[in-house]
Amino acid sequence: MIKFGNKDNPFDPSELPEELAFTRKFFSKKPNEHIVQLLEFLSTNFKTGLNKVEVDKIHSFYDFKLVLGNITAIYNNYKYYLVDNYSTDNLKVLFDLKTCFSDYNLIENIELNLQIISLFTDSLLNDLIIEDTEIEDAKKLCSTFSIDITEFTSVLGSKVRLIQNDMINGLFVDTDLKIELVRKYYQIANKLKQKYDLELAYKFINAFNLYCINNNEKLRGINIDIGVGSMSNFDLFNVFKVKFGKIKKSGGSNSVELSNGLMFNFGTAYFLVNTYEATASFTGASTILSFDEIKENGNGTFNNTNENYFWYKRKGERNNHIIANFESEIVYEYIKKFNSIIVKGSVSSNEESKSETKEAKQIEEKDNEMKEIPKKDSTDYLKELENLIGLSNVKEQIISLVNLIKAQELRKKNNLKVVNVSLHSVFSGSPGTGKTTVARLYAGILKQLGVLKKGHLIEVDRSELVAGYLGQTAIKTEEIINKSLDGVLFIDEAYSLTSSSSDSYGEEAINVLLKRMEDDRDRLVVIVAGYTGEMHTFIDSNPGLQSRFNRYIEFEDYNSEELAQIFVSLANKNEYEIDDLAKEKLTRHFESITTNKAEDFGNGRYVRNLFEKIIQEHANHISKLANPNEKDLITITADQIKV
Repeated sequence: MIKFGNKDNPFDPSELPEELAFTRKFFSKKPNEHIVQLLEFLSTNFKTGLNKVEVDKIHSFYDFKLVLGNITAIYNNYKYYLVDNYSTDNLKVLFDLKTCFSDYNLIENIELNLQIISLFTDSLLNDLIIEDTEIEDAKKLCSTFSIDITEFTSVLGSKVRLIQNDMINGLFVDTDLKIELVRKYYQIANKLKQKYDLELAYKFINAFNLYCINNNEKLRGINIDIGVGSMSNFDLFNVFKVKFGKIKKSGGSNSVELSNGLMFNFGTAYFLVNTYEATASFTGASTILSFDEIKENGNGTFNNTNENYFWYKRKGERNNHIIANFESEIVYEYIKKFNSIIVKGSVSSNEESKSETKEAKQIEEKDNEMKEIPKKDSTDYLKELENLIGLSNVKEQIISLVNLIKAQELRKKNNLKVVNVSLHSVFSGSPGTGKTTVARLYAGILKQLGVLKKGHLIEVDRSELVAGYLGQTAIKTEEIINKSLDGVLFIDEAYSLTSSSSDSYGEEAINVLLKRMEDDRDRLVVIVAGYTGEMHTFIDSNPGLQSRFNRYIEFEDYNSEELAQIFVSLANKNEYEIDDLAKEKLTRHFESITTNKAEDFGNGRYVRNLFEKIIQEHANHISKLANPNEKDLITITADQIKV
């Protein structure tokens, strides 16, 4: 590729390569006057706008083949310039250039074009607001390159899919920014009338709102084009595959035939849509329901199934309808909680189109009330670390590391020599001692210090790194590492990668990891975690591991007082109170188990499991009371602690 021009003026003819400066005719060289005139015109006018009429005048005095060769060289040279100096203004010059050369058949470099489209996509995702002009530029860009608009959405989609997958896996770091990026993707695709992966969209929406509910954050939907009547223009909050049907009473017994369907939730209403099982395409039959109409009714047996379900009743009908076959208990509980926290709407059950329009307006109004301006992550991760119960040794080491990073940054600002600080760490200790929790906070701290750009945490174990065949493990491990870039990769029970001397699969994963830790040392922090003894054996098994991991943080077991504090913290967080006798019983129990604890004692995990068992006993007690008052509902007593 012949390159010329410079950063300030891509059309500067002063240092034109010899291949373009002359035309060869027989055995003589003749100055290429056409390219010089054309470049002088372009270099003078490219900032103010190019004029095709003036360009055509320059062409008119020269041979067609000479002109085609010259403008092809200029056009391709400018595209390489654009890749290195991308901006929206420079992109508009490319559009002008193509318009000026529109009478000639320029051959496109597809790989180079996709690089420009990728840069255009990045610029779109950098801002939280999409202008209509940017959508038009996307169309114009594809038209300029004579490629289909799906190429653009493919590049855009590949970037967003990485974000979606991170969030679906529960890694909700920088949620406000990520949710806006994904919203933008659907906004762009909708405007361009492009199809996208609905299954992935549904999973993302459900995962995000499940996260919001569990963390007491405000719910937000996403507008995706699903083509469900008038409801498709409103923010969608969750989608579940369900079965639903009408109860039939016959001979004193109940029966029901359940059909496959999807249950969409738009703000203040659910929308049940019949589907074909094989393709999940919509048949058109639908039912709209308000939250008030959906009633929980425990477990039931229908068509020889025993599962959680909801029921509802249509106006003018005698028998109830059933919504059942939820994917898991978590989904069922999610819908119950979702129903309890969303402002209840006045959506009618009338399915006529006029009524549907009215309902749609009500939904839009409610959705607008729920929307909020995205906020930056204001979490004080260091403060959260300090507030953790116990772990004094862990806190001391991380705070010491923070001080070292800050000191090096100050030295850098004062033009002093800076020592590279190793951030890769070995977290060792028993289960339930807070290794994963601290890893999440560690990632957030490094982001706020400016060490990591994203500060997200990717948590994996052997099964997510190792594949069933040699060669595939490297691909699988590379994918995980790519997701972890600019964040922290947390490998739990890392010693399982060297379970035996003949474990070539685990060795393959380690080799990839070691290489990427070196190649991406400025963008990747790796934490390996597990039992203390096994972790030391793991690190000692490979010189590469020894050289890359020199920061060891030991997580000690909690003592009885700390376990009691964790239990009280869980109770307070969930609005329970523990009476004095119950506290005494718990104290004695924690003293006993820490004195005689088993090798695999679960520490904080044990406390969480114990808390859930006690809450179940508390619920059993409440169920026996005729009229439980508020004190009954919140107080845990000694007889409910079965230890």
